[in-house]
Amino acid sequence: MLSAAVDIAHIRVNTTIRALVNAPRHIWITNEACAVNSGVLVLKETAASSVSLSESEGMGLLTTLGSYFLNDCPQLTSIDLSGLSQVTTIGRHFCSGCRNLTLIDLTSLEQVSSVDAYFLQDCDALTQVSLASLVPLATVGVGLLCKCTRLTSLDISGLAQLSCIGSHMLHQCTSLVSLTWSASPKLREVPYCFCEGCTSLHVLDLVFFSHVEAIGHRFFSGCTSLTFVDGAPLARVTTIGDHFFSACTQLTVIDIVPLINVTSIGNHFLSRCSRLSALDASHLQCLTRIGTHFLSDCSRLQSVQFGSIRFATEGIIVMGSHFLAGCVQIRSLDLSSSGAIAVGSRFLDCCCSLRAVTITM
Repeated sequence: MLSAAVDIAHIRVNTTIRALVNAPRHIWITNEACAVNSGVLVLKETAASSVSLSESEGMGLLTTLGSYFLNDCPQLTSIDLSGLSQVTTIGRHFCSGCRNLTLIDLTSLEQVSSVDAYFLQDCDALTQVSLASLVPLATVGVGLLCKCTRLTSLDISGLAQLSCIGSHMLHQCTSLVSLTWSASPKLREVPYCFCEGCTSLHVLDLVFFSHVEAIGHRFFSGCTSLTFVDGAPLARVTTIGDHFFSACTQLTVIDIVPLINVTSIGNHFLSRCSRLSALDASHLQCLTRIGTHFLSDCSRLQSVQFGSIRFATEGIIVMGSHFLAGCVQIRSLDLSSSGAIAVGSRFLDCCCSLRAVTITM
């Protein structure tokens, strides 16, 4: 097998490089022709262990990486992207399925404003990634870094232009311990399955979401190492989807007092948080709807404060089924200041320690 670097001189715009299946271990691409008319480079199906797209006159003009760029290359361990300093758009499946990729330096991609779906998805060997250099990044597709099971840290600080992210971002990154990020002032909505199943995440600062108004389903659901959550950055949120921090089995404290603008809460809000002992919900002043399984199966929950809430919409709040169901240690509940209530089935079901309930119907 060849060990020297190879200059591939036949690459052309919009050409899929299938000749690389039997490539040498290291491929060094410096050909100026691949950037004619600022075209699209599509490179995939390589058996090489490393790829370098080094700086040259042609590479410096390249603006788009096409879909399936180095997708599903199981032998690939490192990628040098230093020659792609003018790339602004990255297509679908960028390096996804590269299960032995351990090193990728994205610092040269400082002009990228759009990343399509499945960016670095299923890269099982990656441990650290920094997107901090992608300052112009505005849109991110579905599944960014999804199922990167050995990823321990991620830096996405400074992404001030980010306005749209796809679902399943960081989904099932089971080794993720820390997230470094800053406020993203243009981001208004978080789609479903953001950081769902990140079972090693134990420290969380929600500052990234300080301008978000809508949170989708399964937001940090199943993050079984989280112990404390400060909801202060979520003060602008008005709607919360299903499974908000559900099944966070080590969670002992979550501050939702700042959520004063929330009007609707989806199903399974904080359900199965088995170590949560108390919750202050007294500042949910705009709430009109609570979905099913609100705080259900929180087996150590003893106290929920609703205080003097004055619910919107003529003082009527709709509560879904299984409200506080399975909260076997809760002893009393006061909803007397909560206006008129329409409750669903199995309301307070299996609350076997409950001794006093005060409700205004």
